[in-house]
Parts: sequence; C-alpha cells; structure tokens
Amino acid sequence: MPAPLYPLPAHPEKWFLKFNPDAGIQADEHINNFMLLVNLKGVTEEDVAVTLFLYTLQGSARSWYFSLPSGSITSWNIFQEQFLTKYGNDISLATLVNDLLNLRIESKEPIKEFNL
Repeated sequence: MPAPLYPLPAHPEKWFLKFNPDAGIQADEHINNFMLLVNLKGVTEEDVAVTLFLYTLQGSARSWYFSLPSGSITSWNIFQEQFLTKYGNDISLATLVNDLLNLRIESKEPIKEFNL
C-alpha cells in the first residue's frame, strides 16, 4: 500500500502489542486487539490502519510484510485476509463450530457423563 494520505498519530510504536509468529500469539486475536486500539484512538482511514499494523510486527512477520509485492495491498480487508492466510489457524472458528454442531452420537452408544 502506498504511503498513507492521512498523517499517522504520534508514537504509534508505543501503542501496540507486538506480533511474532514464533511467540504463540494467535493471528486473529492479534488483529482483534489491534482493531480495538485503532478504534479507541479514532483511526478511521484504511491506509493509516495498514501502515500502523506494521508497527506491531516482529521477526518473520515483519519480513513477510516487506516481502509483499508492491501494490498488492489496496485495502485493510485484503491485508487482513493475506495476514490471516499466512499466520492464522488452519481451522476457522466458524468451521470448528460447524464441525461441533455436526457431531452425531450413534443411537446405540450410551451418553456418558462428563465431570470436570
């Protein structure tokens, strides 16, 4: 994405938690935390959000960001999709819920009590 048309807020490097894929942080959780902070700071422009996201990346995630082809990121949605494709879980929450809803207990199998 080209340089943002709107000015960045002062000292964004101090706002955000960092994302390093080797640290065990979930990509979707990181995006949710990022978006919460961006909304709290009143950022509404997509180009600023994408630029600010760079301040959250460390390690191989930062290298990945700089390896993206020039012009390949034209919106926050495209960037988010590419980030989650690269670092997100292989199974989405929607898929997991769907799989759980589709579980079937065979009629011959007794239901076992589960105690925590």
